[in-house]
Amino acid sequence: MRAELTRFHQSHDITTIYVTHDQVEAMTMADRIAVMNGWRIEQYDTPLGLYNRPANRFVAEFIGSPQMNIFEVSHQGDGTLLAGGIALTPPDALHDLAGRCALLGIRPDQLRITEAGTGIAQAVVRTREHMGGEVYLRLELPDGQVISARISGPDAPALGAAVGLDFDWDSMPCRRTGQPRPHAARPRPTAPRPGRRATAARPRAP
Repeated sequence: MRAELTRFHQSHDITTIYVTHDQVEAMTMADRIAVMNGWRIEQYDTPLGLYNRPANRFVAEFIGSPQMNIFEVSHQGDGTLLAGGIALTPPDALHDLAGRCALLGIRPDQLRITEAGTGIAQAVVRTREHMGGEVYLRLELPDGQVISARISGPDAPALGAAVGLDFDWDSMPCRRTGQPRPHAARPRPTAPRPGRRATAARPRAP
């Protein structure tokens, strides 16, 4: 169905507005997406803009499967950040978080699995879901928080195995609590230009 709708749009070159509860439909079919929470537009952006630069926690957790891992972060005063019981050394650009709380978002595909005793954190594998070319892992951190990782290839750590975790700071969507990032500003949405596809993505009602 997605391919047929996309072909229809391309062949007629008309502006199309499509409302869906399915984030996969929104991400694969639209040029721009309005993520809605009730009747409020939380963010209006390109699919990659939503995925890489979510404006807030709602968008971060709504877009992407498995969900983005969210950590409440506090500055320790010695240049380190504490997230989920893990002491992190941030890049210079984040050193001004002193005295503030913040949120750190790490997507499951941004986590790297390393050998136990290495990396920036340790975890235990609690569940594995084989998806063919990928494996979804649920990992328990020392403080009890459970996070998700998505790794490529058929091989995966065994259930109950101890593993190390690592990630790249440059790919992390990190923002101060209560202070919007420049890219998080929500300008009033305008009508799509002719020939564009706009999708309104809304979570299903519970």
